[in-house]
Amino acid sequence: MEEDGLDIGVVRIYNAAATEPAKVAVHLSENGPCGDMPKNYTMNYSRCDQKMHLFCEDIAGRAMMIEGRVDKEFYMKPVLNEEYRKVMHQRNEEASRPKRSIQVVDSVEGGHRLEVLKHIREFDLLKAKKARTTPDEKRERLPRQEVMDMLFRAFERMPHWNFKGLLEQTQQPTVYLKEILAEIAVYNKRGPYKNLYELKPEYKRK
Repeated sequence: MEEDGLDIGVVRIYNAAATEPAKVAVHLSENGPCGDMPKNYTMNYSRCDQKMHLFCEDIAGRAMMIEGRVDKEFYMKPVLNEEYRKVMHQRNEEASRPKRSIQVVDSVEGGHRLEVLKHIREFDLLKAKKARTTPDEKRERLPRQEVMDMLFRAFERMPHWNFKGLLEQTQQPTVYLKEILAEIAVYNKRGPYKNLYELKPEYKRK
């Protein structure tokens, strides 16, 4: 794979058995433009829920004809090796660093006290209320890998979550979030953590 003369990486397609689909692996270049992203991925696909078509255009950008129909959605899943855990740990550390400070200041003109902290708390309450009242179908569906990163960060902060808590953390459609959770987490139906999600053993940090 190349873009503007830069070596991005390699896509390898492994022969499949008669009863299994082909396996596709993506390896990003160590010196490529992808920065500190994990370098090894597997590529999976699922049926596309939305009807999409591929059009060809003329020079003016006007659609001329339909080239085909999109019926599968491909997504890349990182290989959960030590390199991936190191990258995620660095991202979590950067995300946990405070980016701004809050203080109460006095206005020089008029002697009125600006209660900055109070206004910020009111803003947070309004924002939380809006998030609770947002219809599920209007939630923005983020890329699958971005949602997985948010879930991994949540499980690093706390090992057990109920679905409502993860829904508030990610702000994703219910069905879409449950589909991703099924890949990386297990739902406890009994025991001390009944009705809570936790990461599958292979995804937990050693």
